[in-house]
Amino acid sequence: MTAHGISKVYEGESGEKTIAIKNLNLQVKEGEFLCLVGPSGCGKTTLIKILAGLLLPTSGEILMDGKNVTGKPSRERGVVFQENAVFPWMTVEQNVEYGPRINGLPKNVIKEISKKYIKLVNLSGFEKALPKELSGGMKKRVDIARAYANNPDILLMDEPFGSLDSQTRSKMQTELLQIWQSERKTVVFITHDLEEAIYLADRIIVLTARPSYVFEEVTVPLSRPRKKSVKTTPEFVALRANLENMMENAIKLSENNC
Repeated sequence: MTAHGISKVYEGESGEKTIAIKNLNLQVKEGEFLCLVGPSGCGKTTLIKILAGLLLPTSGEILMDGKNVTGKPSRERGVVFQENAVFPWMTVEQNVEYGPRINGLPKNVIKEISKKYIKLVNLSGFEKALPKELSGGMKKRVDIARAYANNPDILLMDEPFGSLDSQTRSKMQTELLQIWQSERKTVVFITHDLEEAIYLADRIIVLTARPSYVFEEVTVPLSRPRKKSVKTTPEFVALRANLENMMENAIKLSENNC
């Protein structure tokens, strides 16, 4: 997936204009885990919606396999937001089966897909549970399983663990890495947490404050598979300090350009 010259301008009721994204260029490599970080309010969610085809840019284009993403959602692009998107009236199994079912797959194939991804997100035994019977972390697992069950080419995740407590969030990070290692789907993951970005990513894109564009790109040199203990290594600590410095410079640059 490639973003060429993406800009997004919002116009208020009284005619005032807010530039959320300005001339942003981005390339997502096949099979990589890419994290986007940036100051609060810099347009990260706007960008993920544009990449997903849920929102049209004011100018520029998004290309996926050489085809233009024209502002329509597609099962090729799976999306997981911070808010839980599970259907409350459906069981875990029914939620995961929803995409394959509306895509017209045979019942036996749907059951195989559902079983596979429910197991992959560690929810075996909860197939018949309703969302109201699940914890926040378990609901997020359903979201992820449902996204993977559609077999997308790319998975777009907008701060999916942002509402979870720190312990659950840490566990979900590790589980997501295990799923990614198993499936090798391309992932674009938005977060404001630099530690989370370093732990998860192959590559990190630092965005400026609004109007947002790419300020810096960092390759994460940590080997895989990764364990939580990597967070205390000198390499990890040094990279975090470097990213914090980049974020400060990105904010200053935006302020000077205002």
